[in-house]
Amino acid sequence: MEEIRVLPEPDRYAICAREDESIKKLYKDVFEVVYIFFHPFIKPVSIDPDLFYADEIADKFQMIQHCEQVS
Repeated sequence: MEEIRVLPEPDRYAICAREDESIKKLYKDVFEVVYIFFHPFIKPVSIDPDLFYADEIADKFQMIQHCEQVS
């Protein structure tokens, strides 16, 4: 007979909200204030956009050389 293992609740300091979950609600009872910032958006100029969806993604230097910032 197999033992049923139950995972503990995830640590609030080590997780992110799910796609359909509010970040502010997730951290409501953990922090007094929640600040949300966005990483700069980039668009590929001279690199194949599929590299961003592959197992081996473009590295930082490829992004700097072949992408431009979107304002």
